[in-house]
Amino acid sequence: MATGDNNLKPSGRYSGDEWKSEVEPEGDYERRRFERSAEGQEKNRREQEMVRRFLRNLPIGSRVLDVPAGMGRFTELILQSGHQPMSVDLNFARITEARRRASKPVPAIQGDVTQLPLADQSVDAVVCFRLLHHLTPEMISKVLVELRRVAPRAYVTFYSRHTVKFLKKHLRGKTVSGQYYAPGQLIQWARAAGWDQCQHESPLAVFQILHSLDLQK
Repeated sequence: MATGDNNLKPSGRYSGDEWKSEVEPEGDYERRRFERSAEGQEKNRREQEMVRRFLRNLPIGSRVLDVPAGMGRFTELILQSGHQPMSVDLNFARITEARRRASKPVPAIQGDVTQLPLADQSVDAVVCFRLLHHLTPEMISKVLVELRRVAPRAYVTFYSRHTVKFLKKHLRGKTVSGQYYAPGQLIQWARAAGWDQCQHESPLAVFQILHSLDLQK
């Protein structure tokens, strides 16, 4: 089964050996992407609803890890849903901003998603949003194992190859931004990482590239 582009390599914060210690000076990424245009605001609304649906299925008071949390885009949503958020991000500037933005004190720490600074099964669920399309299959497998180590449930998103946008670009030979994966391949990797239940929540969303999996042990 095809997994993505022929020349697979991680991008962004996970693109080289230096990513483990290097940090960015600015925490402005999410403002630029989700707050400064009507399109960005609509994307944020849609993605907030995706996370809200997942949170509704958790017992009230669940400890929910958001990683990578960025500037805490989902922190208030987690709080409003009756849960206890914890934010982890590799970027120190962003996680500092996440701590500042929160309406009440919440744990917000710098950390590596492949080596989370948390004890085994120390949270009830994980939200891992907009990360996997930056990663190679090898790194995705490491992340899925690590999420399984710290929590019995996780919500992860990925760019799906089974979408109109990907198929159009692929047929035209155009370059796509990010790594696109077949849902079946993500499910296979998740099961190999120890997740017993892997629900693809958006199989019919052929016009939306961002798909999700609800994982449970």
